[in-house]
Amino acid sequence: MLKTLASLLLTLLVIATGCRKSDRQNDTDTQSSADYLQAHTFYANTATTVFDLLRGRPEIYLDADTANHQSGSCPSIVISPAYPDSTTYPKTITIDYGAANCTGADGLLRRGKLQVVINLNPLFNGSVITINPNSFYINDKEIRGGITLDRQANTASGHAVYSETVTNGEIHQSATAINYFRQEITRERVNGDTTLTISDDEYKFTGSASGYGIRGTNYSVTINTPYYSKPGCAYFDNGVATLKPGNLADRTIDLGSGCNAAANVKIFETVSEIGVQ
Repeated sequence: MLKTLASLLLTLLVIATGCRKSDRQNDTDTQSSADYLQAHTFYANTATTVFDLLRGRPEIYLDADTANHQSGSCPSIVISPAYPDSTTYPKTITIDYGAANCTGADGLLRRGKLQVVINLNPLFNGSVITINPNSFYINDKEIRGGITLDRQANTASGHAVYSETVTNGEIHQSATAINYFRQEITRERVNGDTTLTISDDEYKFTGSASGYGIRGTNYSVTINTPYYSKPGCAYFDNGVATLKPGNLADRTIDLGSGCNAAANVKIFETVSEIGVQ
């Protein structure tokens, strides 16, 4: 009887172990991780781009250098009230990339408009920047939903800090493939605060996000190790996040280092590379 029971328990253990191995072998999908990486990149990059375009504008910053204005036709920028009025708020800004794709200095293709409202000089706590895409595309994918940046108290080091929220985000990759996205992160300007040029601006990001991917999988994300962005780079590096997709196992997303669109995703012991499309 004892031998029979022991044999039965051993058989059940082998079956259970086999199932666990099989589950691991079948749990290899990285689509949710790719959806998240794309969404975070496009929305956070859009906010950075708005900062960059406005940093040299005397309508926004009284002591800005008028020679540092964005030049050329891509994008065109209209600010109201316009220069020389740098004190009247709110200000409404239209950033228009035009109907054809415009290649940015960071290599991304953009077209359409961004409608921006600033309630207060961005140097002051309590200033809020809202960004709303209007038929706006990045790399031929339509970006919808609002981005809000709420200026917080400076860090002990004097760095500017913004609470950055994406609400009702949608990335339309095609007529039927939609990447839904929400995000609440903290953006800290860790370098470049004391200048109004953009060549030294670097940001650190912490926080969380959630989404509903193009294959119908809900996911949530927590940034465990802060992300960083460098001037002129559309992408993010040095950061690590945990992504929880539906009922599947956690994924670890490692952004690595350097300015590139790639990241590594670890599922159990398997590591795969994904990239921003």
